[in-house]
Amino acid sequence: MNNYKTVKLKMTVYNRLKRHKQRNESFNDLIERILNFYEALSNPDILRELIHSIQEGYGELQTMWEEKGEYGDLN
Repeated sequence: MNNYKTVKLKMTVYNRLKRHKQRNESFNDLIERILNFYEALSNPDILRELIHSIQEGYGELQTMWEEKGEYGDLN
């Protein structure tokens, strides 16, 4: 995967994770929406990178929110 696609993918995931808390939707709904967005690409490498980015981003955001003491657990 080229660098531009990777950066764009990670930014998309990060932005959607930020909106996840605002929308009060379940994390599974968020994953489903993101995967549906990329389903048309039919590229397993992109989907693997997306899932990895979601896992990374979710952990980073949860840590950040817990440190601030504002949101607690995202689930």
